[in-house]
Amino acid sequence: MTNGKVLITRMFITIVAFILLSFSSVASAVSSWCTYNNGSAYPFTYDLGRTTFTQDINQTGHSSGAMNFNISDSVRLTCTCDVDGSGEPSWVFSASSPLPMSGYSQFYKINEYLGMKVEFYDSVAGYKAVPFNDWKTHGETKQCSDFKNYSASDVTGSQGRIQLVVLKPFIGTTIIPNTIVANFWSCFTQYGTCTPYGPVAATVSFTGTVVVPQTCTIEPGTIFQIDLGQIAQKNFVSGGVGQRPSGYVNRPLTVKLKCAGGVQSNANLTLRLQGTSSNNFSNALSTDNPDIGVVVTKPDGASALTPNDLNSLIPFNLNNGEGNVVIQAYPISTTGQAPKVGNFSSLSTLRFDFP
Repeated sequence: MTNGKVLITRMFITIVAFILLSFSSVASAVSSWCTYNNGSAYPFTYDLGRTTFTQDINQTGHSSGAMNFNISDSVRLTCTCDVDGSGEPSWVFSASSPLPMSGYSQFYKINEYLGMKVEFYDSVAGYKAVPFNDWKTHGETKQCSDFKNYSASDVTGSQGRIQLVVLKPFIGTTIIPNTIVANFWSCFTQYGTCTPYGPVAATVSFTGTVVVPQTCTIEPGTIFQIDLGQIAQKNFVSGGVGQRPSGYVNRPLTVKLKCAGGVQSNANLTLRLQGTSSNNFSNALSTDNPDIGVVVTKPDGASALTPNDLNSLIPFNLNNGEGNVVIQAYPISTTGQAPKVGNFSSLSTLRFDFP
């Protein structure tokens, strides 16, 4: 409506509850960095698929068995000699990870639940765990010209094995997003060194899903809607930036949970919120209306569940394998401007965990 009349808009938030309970410079020798496609790194990617852990493995510090990977891509590397091609250089490799260490030797942190150890394989030298420097795999020596545009798929990170370690027990499923776990350098040199500061020959990424028997289900379903009701446009303005509309009362939701598969009937669990935060207010979820955010709170209705904050959570206990958690929600003005009239929504995930 126009002409100064009150404009009404109806808004609701949809909440999805998904259980996821040196560079080495040489002046007079044959030495070369080897690269793919004019200096770029070849992106090896391996899908681990669906991996199932037993209840015994789903404990802090426990690890899976080794899982082999063999990426069938055939990669041709180009090595450009820095002299006339004389001498007898050899293949030398180095690798490191861009990920932080997990606290367990040679395991890198994939997410808050899992660490990964990566070992590369060479048909002559065997397995070598990341990180490593100056790994001379084949004992052969060649003229530099023999290795220009040479196919080296067995020694560039395409084969090996991984092992996973549990950093924190989890419920149901955890996702390994497509993550670069290792950078691989390839050198052709007679000095036996391949310092990992030059151009990367290949990156090695992994993705997959890990499932454990401990499960929790939401009743009656996994998708919830919190209807925030009809709110006058002017109330967003009078409420003020970062505040709820004038006179607005929180909307509550009770989440009912039932757990099984080895979860103790009186277990302590936690709930937290995942989603896209508002650009202006990190404690609020963004919506498809740039002038409005949504705050989800703890049962008291005042303490916000900050999206994606590992320390912002609701602790609760199961009773005979079941539990109830109350959350509340309210909209806020993120700009202090009158929002566009019409429906808006926000999507988020409720995540249940062991403490």
